[in-house]
Amino acid sequence: MATESSLEALVQEWLKLDRNETTRKHIEDLWAQGRLQALEALMRPRLEFGTAGLRGPMRAGWAGLNDLMVVQTCQGIGRYAASAMDDACARGVVIGYDHRHNSQRWADMAAESFLSQGFKVYILRGFSFTPLVPFAVTHLRTAIGCMITASHNPGADNGIKIYWDNGVQIIAPHDEGIAADILRSLEPNTWELQRPDELVDCTVRIHDAYFSQVLPDLLRPLPDGASKLHIVHTSLHGVAEPYMRRAFALLGDVVHIDSVPQQRDPDPNFPTTVYPNPEEKGALDCAMAYADELGVRYIFANDPDADRFCVAEKDGQNWRTLTGNELGIILAAAIVRRLRADQAKLGQTCMITTVVSSKMLQSLVVAEGIGYAECLTGFKNIGNLALAKEANGVACAFGYEEALGYAVSPAIKDKDGISAALLLAQILISLHKSGHTLQSHLNSLYERYGYFISSNSSFRCEPSSVHAIFERIRGFKLSQGILQNILQEAYPKSLSGLPVIQVIDMTIGYDSAAPDLMSALGKTPGEMIQ
Repeated sequence: MATESSLEALVQEWLKLDRNETTRKHIEDLWAQGRLQALEALMRPRLEFGTAGLRGPMRAGWAGLNDLMVVQTCQGIGRYAASAMDDACARGVVIGYDHRHNSQRWADMAAESFLSQGFKVYILRGFSFTPLVPFAVTHLRTAIGCMITASHNPGADNGIKIYWDNGVQIIAPHDEGIAADILRSLEPNTWELQRPDELVDCTVRIHDAYFSQVLPDLLRPLPDGASKLHIVHTSLHGVAEPYMRRAFALLGDVVHIDSVPQQRDPDPNFPTTVYPNPEEKGALDCAMAYADELGVRYIFANDPDADRFCVAEKDGQNWRTLTGNELGIILAAAIVRRLRADQAKLGQTCMITTVVSSKMLQSLVVAEGIGYAECLTGFKNIGNLALAKEANGVACAFGYEEALGYAVSPAIKDKDGISAALLLAQILISLHKSGHTLQSHLNSLYERYGYFISSNSSFRCEPSSVHAIFERIRGFKLSQGILQNILQEAYPKSLSGLPVIQVIDMTIGYDSAAPDLMSALGKTPGEMIQ
């Protein structure tokens, strides 16, 4: 009875505040029909705002994303920013959106909400790829960046991603402050769509700045007599295609792109893939079939909001998709080669990755005399660490995480699938000129910096299950002896006759024979973590 009573309170609060006729009627009808189980799923738990912003299924109720949740969230963000920064309203907010259902509508509602709070509002019209928003934040010097997207989530989802005035996704304590102010801002101040005459359309300005300042900085002279690079590109029904073409136009006619026809245009229903994530098994099947039809050896892929980038290479009769770690190392090595031209800067430069990414980056940068740093997962951590390094006089030349995220330009402290693709295209052109493939180049990097192997897997769970699993993990205790025995059984003793270096309880362990291997490779145990 108490549960039903508390559910009724949530329903009545929803009916009091929601002004969207469709979602309001849906909750009204379910309550009238006594469908408590369906209401329970829609009403709780409330979709929580965190460092990743807000992301979830588009549906009525407190547990989904809808007009009311968007209005409340933007009111809380504005309230917090205005209290945290003296000039937040004058500096303003820049808003972008992708092609998902409701994205443009919610961008317009966000604009109206911020206007009603006294903020200057810049708008990126048309479908934006996510990295344009953090770039716009720093380029326009706004207080906030707001991107309406659910990235590579299924088509039923959408989200709100927030950037702070440093052009990086928010971290604590801002997430907690915003979450608290959202709960203090539940009564909608406005429910109108944006007033066009009061918005600043910055679309052309930001696009031109990105393509005339950020990307040209990544260009280098191509080798004489370079043959044309032919690639197949898929945007997985997302927004990347026109941006990718404009980027590659900077290379002239040396690159030819064929876009996968059935995945080229933005489609919020993602008809050819349930999970539009290049990491997902089968996500590149259409691209591979099209490339085989054309006789093309390379596939470039972006996720729907184009902040991630993936590449596949045809090896004989088989396609091989490079892992995020492999591509990260190839990009890092290319940037290192460029840095060698100015030896004085090498010692004042660093590269950053996350604790779950390969330690090969550490091996590479240490060997080359460059600084190395790592942080917890997420580009919010990479970006903020890069800024902290730069504040101490150390430039961050590259940041990456194994989930296909790469920051190759110092102008954007977030992952960017367009700039990463432009850099890789130049790498491929140079490799072809010297008779190499991505795989043969990767092998040469292994020979120079050590062999590193990673194998990732994922499990899809409901949010409630994830919370339960992690609560159990946090409460799970193992003695050091039991843990050591488990790990020793889990790891092979050798691979191809070489001793295996084991990670035991986040420390480095190695066989007695391992120092001979280290000596042969010119490495110390601390440099050979995987």
